[in-house]
Amino acid sequence: MRVKGAFAKLCVAMNQQLVPVLNAAGFSSSATPFQREQVRYEFRRCRSETIEVVAVLFNRKREALFSVQLYLEPREGDPAFLAAGGILQVAALSAARTWWPMGVIPFRAAPTFVDRLRGHRVFDVARPVQHFAALLPHAENWFRDRTRSGFIVDGRLAVRRRA
Repeated sequence: MRVKGAFAKLCVAMNQQLVPVLNAAGFSSSATPFQREQVRYEFRRCRSETIEVVAVLFNRKREALFSVQLYLEPREGDPAFLAAGGILQVAALSAARTWWPMGVIPFRAAPTFVDRLRGHRVFDVARPVQHFAALLPHAENWFRDRTRSGFIVDGRLAVRRRA
């Protein structure tokens, strides 16, 4: 299958490499494979009292990059949680260590600054997928006991009960 464009190649690489890694970790997705039309993909894993969610997010421009969001969803689901209110544990996985006040760095297929200095201008769509797979243990630690690392920025989102 011939694929044009860096974003389309990234989607193919994610379908071939990332989906099996997440499935092996116990996550499943009800969505179709990565494709151009959708900007958010969620992979869920059920635990005793919560559902662990790994969300892969693309930007609207469909650039060859993605962000990863982690959160713990209550077992009863989002609608019941929004109606009852409470606190949602959320985190973002960064492609590089984060230092305050710098933000979370997305996983990019674009050549790095050093690559460009060396004259390499080819997009490597396998690199961000492999990099995310290598950082998956940080996400597992966060899911298990909210262990912070240099690659995770986390916090709580308070939701007020609907009147």
